[in-house]
Amino acid sequence: MISLHDVSIKQRVVSVTGSIPSGHSCHILGPNGAGKSTLLSLIAGLLIPDTGQVLIRDAAINTYSVDALAQFRCFQQQQQNTAFNLTVKESVSFFGQRLSIPDYLEHALEIHTFMHRPINQLSGGEMRRVQILRCLLQVVGALERGEALVLLDEPCQGLDYRHQLLLFELFAQLTKQGNTLIISHHDLNHALHYADTVWLMKDGGLHASGNTKDVLDPLRLSEVFSCHVQRFDITQDHALFQTCLE
Repeated sequence: MISLHDVSIKQRVVSVTGSIPSGHSCHILGPNGAGKSTLLSLIAGLLIPDTGQVLIRDAAINTYSVDALAQFRCFQQQQQNTAFNLTVKESVSFFGQRLSIPDYLEHALEIHTFMHRPINQLSGGEMRRVQILRCLLQVVGALERGEALVLLDEPCQGLDYRHQLLLFELFAQLTKQGNTLIISHHDLNHALHYADTVWLMKDGGLHASGNTKDVLDPLRLSEVFSCHVQRFDITQDHALFQTCLE
């Protein structure tokens, strides 16, 4: 689905090369300022690299029209402002161009309890759920066909534990259907349990990439995040990371 070949933007992203197959969930991890948001913007086609090339479905991203990309690629950015004082229902209808929310999205995002409240009266977590919903509704047809590319920059920002888990269960469901998800965040445990592959960034470069369990090595993570990272194996199939300052 996605491949990057020696992609760079001066002082932001350095020589990133990698690929993500269709139907996979790739989690991008790294400290603040590592280049995660910039890399997502490059993959989304919102930024043009100084060098290198981004390919989607074996075609350079700049060969797609804006309309063609919007049919199957959506991008929830970390910072989003709503210019209009709409209710949630009006906002969803305006941005998603539909009046109803598919049951599987409503189950994961639980929007119905505040559908008639103005956007500017929502909590940070409620607003984040609305933003994710609007993002997914943009490509809902492609999602249901298992053909969507979903890019999310720190989607759990402001969410409580329940809604984080509901969200990542939704992501797992979407990838099982064949959709490709690329998600940046800071939770090692979510990555361990939900990512098919991990891209670990540091200083604008790709420090490591590949199989989740291989990339999430405690020594490597301790180096990248400049703190002590320990992995505790609870059972054969379940583990947890704990972090602390040394």
